[in-house]
Amino acid sequence: MPDGDVIVGTLYAGVAGLWGYIAAVALFSMVTPTSAKIGKNRTLGWTAAMETHMKARRPEQARELEELPNIGRAIAADLRAVGIMEPRQLAELAPLSVYLRLGAVMGKRQDPCVLYTLLAARHFLDSGEARPWWLFTAEGRRLLRDAER
Repeated sequence: MPDGDVIVGTLYAGVAGLWGYIAAVALFSMVTPTSAKIGKNRTLGWTAAMETHMKARRPEQARELEELPNIGRAIAADLRAVGIMEPRQLAELAPLSVYLRLGAVMGKRQDPCVLYTLLAARHFLDSGEARPWWLFTAEGRRLLRDAER
């Protein structure tokens, strides 16, 4: 019987498409160590393969932007583009000012859902309560309406 590296590498190579890849990663993470080798220097592990970040349960646990509830890779990258590198920096700024700065730097008005997401992140940083971004729609609309005046 071939060793685990050969099985993992062969199955990985034979799986087509993203869903197959996800299924293979899920399967391998259950039956192999999380550092099973694929090829020469590549490893397969659920965290490394999926590039996920565990969400912080408390504000002080968040070391990276992606660890904040509702903040994913795309919004974190946009925040870094405007100089916000870590959660504590985000906690010091008003969500509306960050939203407006994003629009100015990106060269176009951001979707209002970005503001709602920033409000949800700020709520978590202030209170420790993680809530879905869409619960901040009314507050965000009010802020945008007041900003237009």
